[in-house]
Amino acid sequence: MRIISLTLLFLICALSLYSQKIQTSLRQTWHNNTWQDSLLDTYTYDSRGLLATTTEQRWSPATDTWIDSRRDSHTYNADSTEQQQITQTWDATGHVWQNQKMVTFTHLSHSGASILYSKWVTGSWQNELQVASIYDNKGLLSKSLKQKWDAAAGVWVNDIRADYTCHSNGKIDHYVCQMWDTATQDWSKKRKDQCRFAYDKSGRSLGNTNDILVHNIRIRHTSKNIISYDGQGHKTSTSFTDWDTPSRSWIELLREDYTNNSDGSVSSYTCQQWHRSGGEPYSKVMTKYSYF
Repeated sequence: MRIISLTLLFLICALSLYSQKIQTSLRQTWHNNTWQDSLLDTYTYDSRGLLATTTEQRWSPATDTWIDSRRDSHTYNADSTEQQQITQTWDATGHVWQNQKMVTFTHLSHSGASILYSKWVTGSWQNELQVASIYDNKGLLSKSLKQKWDAAAGVWVNDIRADYTCHSNGKIDHYVCQMWDTATQDWSKKRKDQCRFAYDKSGRSLGNTNDILVHNIRIRHTSKNIISYDGQGHKTSTSFTDWDTPSRSWIELLREDYTNNSDGSVSSYTCQQWHRSGGEPYSKVMTKYSYF
């Protein structure tokens, strides 16, 4: 069973997680002891029910209106896999959408997939970085490679590689990352970063733990994410923690708490962030969803 690399996952809209199609998402920030409007995303879909556009607007207290800010436009292949995503920002002076970023997806039938990131510079698209994912003969994710574009030399330069170990059902057990060493022109053999995943008996993700390896031996933790569910299997929270070496304990720096509708779709979620020293959250953001 083919799965998608973490890099690809970051690009998939949260809309795909729910059976219903999201119409809007409203982001509010906690300020002066009240929730204040901040961002509004509006979603449209094509005739196949696939996400077509996401338009972001920012709240202007001065004019008491929503002002266009950013737009993501998606196109798809005949098999409904995503082909391209273009990000534009609103030019309030010229009253036009200006190109900023483009992501191009290439899906190979069995061996892998690639993503090309481009940026708009002086009227044309220029390479920025690319990520390639390679699958083994069982269709399981095996490797991924991130490269950055060297505009001066006109070549792709290695940046990060990841080697994956997957379960037979396609879920990732763990992966190990290595950085490209420009001095030796080889992958760093001393330090590696490992991410290990946990699942419950039904296959739901329980989070992951990140460690630093030196000569393939774990020397310390770096971070850990913990996902919790209610009795119906709906996600209720995700906790993001960092390892504190002096106290040898995990410190929570960010937490997302979810409120779900009866069908399991997310009604809203609140994100809070703390400094390592603790105390009250220095940032609180709530996002509310409406559905078609």
